[in-house]
Amino acid sequence: LIVQTALGERQYKLSSFSNIINLASTGAGGMDTGTVPVTGFVALYAIYNPTTLASGLLAVNATSAVVPEVCAGVMPSGYTASALVSVLRISDTKFTIYEQSGRVVSIQDFSALSATSAIPTATRLSIAGVVPLNARKVSGTLYSGLPNQRAGGYTRIDIYSNAQLVGKQSCRLGIGYIGDVYCNYELPISNQGIYYTTSSISGLLAAGISISKYEI
Repeated sequence: LIVQTALGERQYKLSSFSNIINLASTGAGGMDTGTVPVTGFVALYAIYNPTTLASGLLAVNATSAVVPEVCAGVMPSGYTASALVSVLRISDTKFTIYEQSGRVVSIQDFSALSATSAIPTATRLSIAGVVPLNARKVSGTLYSGLPNQRAGGYTRIDIYSNAQLVGKQSCRLGIGYIGDVYCNYELPISNQGIYYTTSSISGLLAAGISISKYEI
């Protein structure tokens, strides 16, 4: 694990890094200052004191701002180098359940959208309740189906990275089919939002978006 005093400045390589975090405390091993948000996000930084060779984790409130790769919060005295490890969701002042590998955070499946009508114009969907501002990608499942198993219809949901329809990914139930279709997706995002459209030639549709991972 490489920590640094600032981007492009002095770096230190840490091996066998293993530390715990307690959001109810402050300082090394806790929040940088103040209390953990009741609902929101915290960034976790690896921090390092080159004089004592001590290392630890430090949590910084990341609910309302993108956090940098090097800690901009209040580090404990003597700790001068840091590196962003994760940005995680908080509910009722506690971490939500997650698994992390590299910068990919897997979460419990979250239903972000359930649509029952055609939406032909790209519409923004806020996912601020489940992914942080630092999220660069989200992935999960798209759903497309027909209510009441009605044959002869057609339903489709498309998702995009922005209002200019960049990064289009689709899930479609074709004409003459009945039932449901589920499609995996991975989509670059910014500002905790994705865009979507839905369509149907039968006048009926069921469509949805779920999120199970994000990458910071």
